[in-house]
Amino acid sequence: MSRFIHTPVTFTRDEVHRIRELMGTRDAEIDCPRCGEMLEVVGPIAGEEIRGHIYQVSCPPCHRSAIITDAPGTGRPAE
Repeated sequence: MSRFIHTPVTFTRDEVHRIRELMGTRDAEIDCPRCGEMLEVVGPIAGEEIRGHIYQVSCPPCHRSAIITDAPGTGRPAE
């Protein structure tokens, strides 16, 4: 029996912008801009003073993902 593995597809630029906006305004669950299901946010997975924090965002139902960085020194996602 074979097992299918779904290859993640990136969110569009507009979808990433929307996710960043939601990450910057609340600490609650964030809905996928594509399908409306809850996103999985992992992070910060890395952080440096120069680059800020890096988050991995994915949507299991629609197999979309993105790497989102925040603005340096703010602790909040860049807009």
